Amino acid sequence: MRLRWWNANYVGTHYGGSLYSMADPFFMVMLIENLGKDYIVWDKAATIRFKKPGRGKMSAGFRLSESRSKKSGRLCILSRRSSAWSR
Repeated sequence: MRLRWWNANYVGTHYGGSLYSMADPFFMVMLIENLGKDYIVWDKAATIRFKKPGRGKMSAGFRLSESRSKKSGRLCILSRRSSAWSR
C-alpha cells in the first residue's frame, strides 16, 4: 500500500487503521481455504503490533503452517466451538 493523502495520519505516516485493514482478512481466508467446507470460520478478534512508523510503500507477509491449520481444526472438533485459535 502506498502512502497517500487518504491513508496518512496527522504526522505524515501511514494511518494504523489503513495498515490494519490491509492485513485483517488474510488469516481468516487462509483458515477457510485450509480447513475446507466442513468448518465455518469467523474473524472474531485480532491484534496488530506496529514495529515503527510506516513510510512509503508498505507490504505484509502471511504464513499459516499446515500443522497450525490442522491444530485449529482439531481444537474445533474437541471443543465443539468455533473459537479454537490459540497461540
